[in-house]
Amino acid sequence: MKSKPEPDPVFSGEPVPDKLISFLQSSNIDGNVLVSAVKLIRARDAFGRDKYGQPLMSKDGRDDIEDAMQELGDLMQYAFKARMNGRSLDKLRELTVALDLILNG
Repeated sequence: MKSKPEPDPVFSGEPVPDKLISFLQSSNIDGNVLVSAVKLIRARDAFGRDKYGQPLMSKDGRDDIEDAMQELGDLMQYAFKARMNGRSLDKLRELTVALDLILNG
């Protein structure tokens, strides 16, 4: 599988971060996991706004699955690097509950 570069995002559609937070809040996800997930989403939203001048938008002209696959590939490598270095993966493991909810409803 080859990664392909994606174009800069355009401002179109709906902002994703607040919709995602609402989705998680309406679930039965554990309160501590919810707090961690919301904190991470807000931090990444702030980073994206600084970098691109906008939140992640639902119709931003990018291939959302390609972006997710690239990020997943990075995540696997960083998580394994942490494992190689004897780091606890508990924080990542905790947030997989939120990811599972997104992927599987």
